[in-house]
Amino acid sequence: MRVLEIETALAMRDFPRLAAAVIADSNQCAACALDTTPPQMYLESLSQKLMAMAWRLLRTSTRPTLNYFLLLCPSV
Repeated sequence: MRVLEIETALAMRDFPRLAAAVIADSNQCAACALDTTPPQMYLESLSQKLMAMAWRLLRTSTRPTLNYFLLLCPSV
């Protein structure tokens, strides 16, 4: 659980730390969904493209400059 990490980052207004924790949490949610039987494929191609774009931008930056979080629901 990254709840304490997220709460601490918010309290300290440490947005790079917050971004890293939220992205890791989102990625873990996706991994858990894929580890079910049958696998739950909830990410649409647009969501996958947005994640790839975010990672391209994050790789070129010296610190996290953007964030994403994808919810496990059909309306995303």
